[in-house]
Amino acid sequence: MTTPPAILPPHRLLISCASTQLRVLRESDIPALLDLKARGIASPEVPLPFLTPWHLRPDHEAVTYWYTQMAESCRPTCTLTFAVIDDGEIVGLQDIIGAHALRTRSAETGSWLAREFHGRGIGTRMRQMILAFAFDILGLDEMRSAAHVENLASRRVSEKCGYVADGTERIAGDDGYVTDVRFVVTPDTFIRPTDPVTYEGLAEFTNYVGLS
Repeated sequence: MTTPPAILPPHRLLISCASTQLRVLRESDIPALLDLKARGIASPEVPLPFLTPWHLRPDHEAVTYWYTQMAESCRPTCTLTFAVIDDGEIVGLQDIIGAHALRTRSAETGSWLAREFHGRGIGTRMRQMILAFAFDILGLDEMRSAAHVENLASRRVSEKCGYVADGTERIAGDDGYVTDVRFVVTPDTFIRPTDPVTYEGLAEFTNYVGLS
């Protein structure tokens, strides 16, 4: 039986920097993600870091959402969900969300890192890796992100990557609303990682999405 990595170019894409790798999420990653969910995603300081608190919901809801992300990652667009692997272990997920990014030259990022891996520089590096991919490979002009106003750790990661604040926005949540701080980063403000970012499977991917 032919597996997705063998036939889908996004599944052959690998982004590496120091000890961290990003590769497109696949079905075989789900047990590891569920294990991370059981061990804890959010830090005690920010118990509800997500607009939809999926980390507190039944496993089947999280799995359903991950399958949706996997399906989106198979399309010939710039919307991709990557498993974040550090020292050979899955530690979180990193998204680039840009179905029309090649026309608008803009996309968004989203990510989470299991709390036991906080404070090691992984969160900053994985965001820098996706930004390098967006600017150097996809040729985008800007990348956007957001964080709950009380999520200081996420906001610090954005600042370490060169994002600048771009206003606030009220977002409807499960119980009323939350206030998000919006951020934007451009190639000129981007703070790159000290280690080089390298790629495998790049030619097949860029051809698949119409870049070459």
